[in-house]
Amino acid sequence: MEGRPASREKAKGMSQYISDENGEQDQVASNLGWSLFCEWAETLDPIKFLEVRHLCEQGWEQDLDDLAEQLQEGIEAEGVSPDIIDIAEGIIAFIDDGEVDDREIVMITNGIEDAGDEYDHELANRDKSTDA
Repeated sequence: MEGRPASREKAKGMSQYISDENGEQDQVASNLGWSLFCEWAETLDPIKFLEVRHLCEQGWEQDLDDLAEQLQEGIEAEGVSPDIIDIAEGIIAFIDDGEVDDREIVMITNGIEDAGDEYDHELANRDKSTDA
């Protein structure tokens, strides 16, 4: 895709997605891009940028207004790479999507819906087969 920074290039392998509790999702970064974004987040003040760091460390965040404000402030600093800015702007755009009014939480996923449910089902079946 022409003009899209490498941080979000779909052709570069696995991707990371931002999703919400309603199942809405959007690609936010390649795996490498997300890793670099989180490395950048670790350099930010842990108190001032609490929600940004929480999103990277825990993979979810519910204080969306603060997250968007912190991301905007973080990328306005001098020396932030264009790829980090692109990822942050993608997260902000997802949060500020005017079509979704009731978004309460965002999560970073691999884009596979219900992967946890499928894993739980496989694990339950495996446990049953080992009980015999």
